[in-house]
Amino acid sequence: MVSSLSRSRRPMVTIERITALLIALLLGVFLLGFLPPFVASFGYLVLVLVTIVVVRSVPVEPGAWLGLRIVRRGLVVVISLITLDLLTFGASFNPTEFPLIFVLALADFALGRATRRIASAAIIDLDERQESVRNQAHRIAYAVLAVSVGLVLLVADVATPDSHRWLVDAIHGGPALSFLQLLFFLPAMVIAWIEPDRISDDDAPRLRQSSRARLAYAMVAVCIILPIVFSITLIASPIRTSAFTVADPIDGRGVNGVGIKSCGNNHGLYFGARKDVGWGGVSSVPLTAVACWNGSRAYPLWGMFTSDCHPGTTEWAFASTLTCRQATGSDGTLTFTYRTRLRAVLLPFISRDVVMTVTLTKDGKVVQFP
Repeated sequence: MVSSLSRSRRPMVTIERITALLIALLLGVFLLGFLPPFVASFGYLVLVLVTIVVVRSVPVEPGAWLGLRIVRRGLVVVISLITLDLLTFGASFNPTEFPLIFVLALADFALGRATRRIASAAIIDLDERQESVRNQAHRIAYAVLAVSVGLVLLVADVATPDSHRWLVDAIHGGPALSFLQLLFFLPAMVIAWIEPDRISDDDAPRLRQSSRARLAYAMVAVCIILPIVFSITLIASPIRTSAFTVADPIDGRGVNGVGIKSCGNNHGLYFGARKDVGWGGVSSVPLTAVACWNGSRAYPLWGMFTSDCHPGTTEWAFASTLTCRQATGSDGTLTFTYRTRLRAVLLPFISRDVVMTVTLTKDGKVVQFP
């Protein structure tokens, strides 16, 4: 039997700590890449990481339900089905897929509590039986991971051109999430599957008896509630509009570095506008365009065609273009309509339409904007 004294003499530099540091650095670089346009999302991800650290510091008891093998196996089945479904996601997600990722996160949290996080615990925190179970789970899990990932990569690479294209896009979409899920949680899934009823110790402290545990509960609740609040503000918050125009804008692509009027011998206006929706996770719909007039009619120069209608930055929402249409009436008036639908990521039934309208007469009068 290994004594408690020998267990406490753990070296400062270990493979586990080096691996954890490398993963933290990679996650930090990844998150910093999202900071400039996605401040709210970056802050939320930092909150999630801090919550994970706090939750992991609290000893937990699985409880009556999660202590049952049949319940834990059912949890493993749910996680496995969602993980397989992630493989079908492309490089981009649609609004119906993000709730599955949210459910997967909750299932992983329940899995950690059901197994007392034995799969990732330090050796000093485990007794001999738990250490043996943990080692066995890691051997099984990573053997399964190596075989399954190898087969998927081999089949996808040689089966069809479509499967090869899926393999190219896999690193940017759901398959990458599926791989990370198996990499970090497959040992815990094995433990949840093979352990008999009631895998925790009788003297394990219960979650409700510790102030740190109550803090962990509160932080988990905040992580769950915040995305829902951000989704609701999509329809509850007012639309914040900023707009300006510039008369006779200069085109910098002139001859010999000298700019020329965008509309040549005619007059013109540069239209710039943006509408922001939501709080916390802000979604923006931009409009930049130039229209000209010559006294007989107004006409678009750029920014008012189908290829120009692209939604801007969105957080906690998906944007899709509903209308992108410009037309010149019989009286020479130009009308441009750009309608975008913002749909909440976690609650797809919540949506809001944002409309940009430009109406310019043949003599340069702005009737409506934006």
